Amino acid sequence: MSQADFVEELADSHGAVKAGFSGWAVSDKFKYRGGYNVVFPLSDHCDFDELVSLVRDVNPDKVYTNHGFAEEFARILSTEHGFDARALKSNQSSLSDF
Repeated sequence: MSQADFVEELADSHGAVKAGFSGWAVSDKFKYRGGYNVVFPLSDHCDFDELVSLVRDVNPDKVYTNHGFAEEFARILSTEHGFDARALKSNQSSLSDF
């Protein structure tokens, strides 16, 4: 039995409401694709300004970016904010491969 099937059975047997939380919940497709009764558009990701703020607050010696606009974000952290930032490459298996 898959996790989705287990949740479905559990919700049905207890008359529960299935709720979904995601930035994708702004679209009705998320609700129907997930089989949710109700959805809440709540993103679990930082936006650009929040990411920059996080890096500033942590003040690391090095920043390695990954996912999304990794090259561009590393370049902005380096040129506009003075951090030693580099994008990880897609075929890397460890930082020593950099």
